[in-house]
Amino acid sequence: MKINVVEHFSLKSQSLSDFADLHGLSLDMNERDPVLRRTLPRWRCSFRNLEIKDGSLLIGTFGDGDTQEEAIEDYCNRISGKIGVLNAFRSNRTTVNIPTLHP
Repeated sequence: MKINVVEHFSLKSQSLSDFADLHGLSLDMNERDPVLRRTLPRWRCSFRNLEIKDGSLLIGTFGDGDTQEEAIEDYCNRISGKIGVLNAFRSNRTTVNIPTLHP
């Protein structure tokens, strides 16, 4: 049995870029199809290979915005203070505490 230990840390705030660099993450920024933009914001972003824990479930979380900057800010707000799982479906799965993030 493999046990994943989630260590507590007191980092209060960190930039999204610094968090990405620390964990080797890349941010995917996707422009939605014009048909979808009738009801949804133009941009959607998320880290590749990062899922968010919600109880016993893993949730694919993303940020939305009419601009890329708004999408990044929304993503920071959605994942800040959560528990993230990197490479959730691979043998090198890692659990991380996500600090309060800012763009």
